[in-house]
Formats: sequence, structure tokens, C-alpha cells
Amino acid sequence: MTTATASVRVAPSAIGEYRSPAEHEPAIHIDSLTKRFKSRSSLRDLLLRRGRAPVTVVDRVSFDVSEGEVFGVLGPNGAGKTTIFKMLATMVLPDDGAATVCGNDVQLEPARVRATLAAVSSDERSLNWRLSARE
Repeated sequence: MTTATASVRVAPSAIGEYRSPAEHEPAIHIDSLTKRFKSRSSLRDLLLRRGRAPVTVVDRVSFDVSEGEVFGVLGPNGAGKTTIFKMLATMVLPDDGAATVCGNDVQLEPARVRATLAAVSSDERSLNWRLSARE
């Protein structure tokens, strides 16, 4: 079993889009989130002109994360941990369900979500890799 080492830091943005969650409103709310990808086609499928069947990689996941709470997702490789993280960061859109970050819907308000959080993954060095975790 592997862990998805990733974090979402909810912080004030430079453009003032941050909105603190209302009392009793979770900082992150995920309700029945689902994502499907088209499966890879084999050479036989291509020759027979068969369509690719979708593969469900995240199936009706629900949870809440309160402001200041530390939350982790554990599971084997291919379980959908990174896909959930990418949906929260608006890098991938969900097929079903809903997700909000500080009250901003990831599908309807992606710019506000991106202004509210900085998504950082342990295997990604696109954020400035010379910075320390504190910076």
C-alpha cells in the first residue's frame, strides 16, 4: 500500500479571492465525487473499430476536511488518490458529484479555487523546488 503525499494549503491569496469557510462549513467538501477515464485501446480494438469503454477510477468518494485539520488519503497504486487531489486542484474535472474548497465549487468557480489553494505533490517539482516546506 502506498500513500499519496500531497497537501492543499488554504491561504489568503494575493488577489483577495480567499473566503474563510462559514461557521460549521468544511474547508474542503467532497460529495459523491466520481471520475471516469477512457481505457486504452488495444491494437485488436483499433482494427475492429471498437470504442473504448470508460474505467471508473474514483467512485462516489465523500468526505469533509475542516480548516486546520490534517487529512490523509491512503491506498494502493491506482486507487484514485492523485485523481481526487487533481479534481480538488481543478486540474481534472469530475464526471459526477460535487467538491468545494472554502465554499468555492471546483467546477463552477475554478479560478477562485486556484486562488485559494496551492496544490503541491511530493513527486512534482513545478512549484519552486528550492523552497523549504515552511517557505
